[in-house]
Amino acid sequence: MKKSYKIIFFFIIVLFLFTRFSGVDFIYHQDEHRWLLLADGTEPSSANPHPPMTLLLMKLTGTIFGFENMRILSLFFSLLNLGLIFLISNKIFNSKKAALTAVALFSLNIYSLVAGIQVDMDGAILPFFVLLGYYGYVSFLKENNKKYSLFLLSLAITGGLLTKASFVLFLAALFLDYLFIAYAKYKGNLRGVLKQVFKAGLPILTLLGLFVYFYSSRLGTIIDYAAHFQVFNFDSRAYLEFIFKVAKSFVWLSPLLTLPILLGLFIKEIRNRQRFWYLYFFVNFAFYLLVDFAKGPIERYFMFLVAPAAIISTDFLYYLFKKVDPIKLIRSIAVGVVVFSVFALVILSRVHIILPLNPKTAYVEYVRNLNFDFLIPFSSGSGPIGFYFSAQFILWSWIIAVLFLGGYAFIKNIKYKNFLLVLFFVTGLGYNIIFMNELLRGDLYGSPDKIARQTLNFVLGESSIKNVITYNDIAPYDLKKNNKHLGRFYTAPERDYTPKMSIFDGYYMIVDFPEIAKPGRYWDLIQRCDEIKRFTHKRVNSYVFDCRFASPIVMDKTP
Repeated sequence: MKKSYKIIFFFIIVLFLFTRFSGVDFIYHQDEHRWLLLADGTEPSSANPHPPMTLLLMKLTGTIFGFENMRILSLFFSLLNLGLIFLISNKIFNSKKAALTAVALFSLNIYSLVAGIQVDMDGAILPFFVLLGYYGYVSFLKENNKKYSLFLLSLAITGGLLTKASFVLFLAALFLDYLFIAYAKYKGNLRGVLKQVFKAGLPILTLLGLFVYFYSSRLGTIIDYAAHFQVFNFDSRAYLEFIFKVAKSFVWLSPLLTLPILLGLFIKEIRNRQRFWYLYFFVNFAFYLLVDFAKGPIERYFMFLVAPAAIISTDFLYYLFKKVDPIKLIRSIAVGVVVFSVFALVILSRVHIILPLNPKTAYVEYVRNLNFDFLIPFSSGSGPIGFYFSAQFILWSWIIAVLFLGGYAFIKNIKYKNFLLVLFFVTGLGYNIIFMNELLRGDLYGSPDKIARQTLNFVLGESSIKNVITYNDIAPYDLKKNNKHLGRFYTAPERDYTPKMSIFDGYYMIVDFPEIAKPGRYWDLIQRCDEIKRFTHKRVNSYVFDCRFASPIVMDKTP
């Protein structure tokens, strides 16, 4: 590799580590704390509904670095993913420049950042085995050293199956892709195709069989866990909730990594080269369509998109940018940065209202009135805690990104085409940088993590506060380890906490993110208590309420 490429790669890694380490001390949130309780032995390992790999890695990480530093595990695997993306891209494109582009896109993506610090397997650990398996698969197809390639593939399959049962979706995509290869090789000869597929699939089936055999004692737990999810219940799903979460997932992914995936389908060269990843997307989307995950953390499950999206987007951008003169490219980028900066300044300087997370009809009403001057609460569904961001900025970023690529497709003048392509790239990159900064620092609308830490320290430092009920399950691990966690409440409409809250006579610790409706059934009950502490960071507030001397409210039980 050229010295200049090594220097660029070094700076990309430094940037990657800087952004991830900036969030490695984020407070644990929602499902994250359950992993911590399993890892530190507070809860028995038998309560883990997943295969053992992730929990074993967390126990090891906690023993070495301390359980308060568990995000280091995800960061480590995310760094390994960056390396695999480089190797895969270099093998696919036979170009170090393209490989560097792929790792840069992966590093400067908000979804990748969240996935790389989240305490779970979906963000970094499971994608590692998917990428390792694909690298072994591509090496098997392209190189003569079949034994080494098969070893990598076998290692990935074993690790993936021991991480999460949904790894079988990767195996399904692998089967479909190899079916295409065998069909082309035998020119439609069905017998030859089946023989080739069976020959290649037998080792994988053997591994699956061994996995089921050795893990049979845990199958009951897995089946019980899976039984909570309904299949084919298309008439009873919470579609508004599902659409809201899916839309947020693609907002995380950004126009820079989403639109090239869609447009790449219409470019035969890209479609053929990235066939496996498109099949992988198809299998996953089919699975999430058939199984009802509307109430689950869709934003976490959809993290499978990030690494493949970086590879496909690199293919798309490299395919187009290789026709652009480098000198003109630099000039266009400079102009694009100025244009985007003005755009961002105009949009982000507008006054935005904060809407409560529930009911979501408030969002629908604003959208129906074409009023996008509101903030959307972003979190991955399972931690870290998240942040607010401008709906107006998101809307116009996507609109102009579509217009820039659309203009590139239809305008004939090569000078204008290339300039529009650069504007698309700069817009997508700027979009992600602003998002990442808001997650890590909260410079625009405030950092929920900062005030959550301040509020937690206050509660832990006050000996008079024996325990608290929290909103949205923020900081449960720290509270439980200090014996100060009494319970939690949410504002989701399917659960009613009002009977309990109307007579509660203890303390609330409320980090008001996403904001509770004011006035509203929960906030009205909280307001009967004394506010003893408040923390504020820009648009985000947190409170500690003392309800010991509050009068209980008699709830109307009339139907």
